[in-house]
Amino acid sequence: MESTGKKEFTAYITGYKPNFVFLELDDPMMEAIADKTEFTNEFELTGKNAFSFYSKKYTKEFVLGDKIQVELDYIDYEEIRVYVKIVQGQKFK
Repeated sequence: MESTGKKEFTAYITGYKPNFVFLELDDPMMEAIADKTEFTNEFELTGKNAFSFYSKKYTKEFVLGDKIQVELDYIDYEEIRVYVKIVQGQKFK
């Protein structure tokens, strides 16, 4: 992934926990994680149900399957996880 030089990706939200949002990258097809700080300044992400959570940073309710643009943050080789950040300047509907 790092060797391709590609830094920005299209991702779909596949789940969330209080501290993380799980994403499926479009190309390459793989799972990635975004930290809660990408979506909120609060202590944790909160949602009305298991399929959506509210982002105070973007004043939007995100639902599983929502499409967002992300950029590579870092790769944790020990835990075999890819961490991403939200591309700044996106307009969410």
